[in-house]
Amino acid sequence: MQNIINIDTLPDHAQLTLAELETSAARNRKGITRLSGSQIRRLEAQGLFPKSREITGTRAKFYLAGEVKAWLAQQAQGVTP
Repeated sequence: MQNIINIDTLPDHAQLTLAELETSAARNRKGITRLSGSQIRRLEAQGLFPKSREITGTRAKFYLAGEVKAWLAQQAQGVTP
């Protein structure tokens, strides 16, 4: 069983992976957002989702919890960047 992350309890500097953000019916995974990984990447490329960052020396990427929280709050208010 998957642990669901409560983003409200995370510090703003916490690092979130795409897998923690995405929702995937095929993988039976409920993420922080209702978006799939490809939707998140598409929105990010369009500047409509927080930019991911790379972990130095790796190809691994992460998102800052504070930026994702702010994005979720904007979505709840119907505000688009």
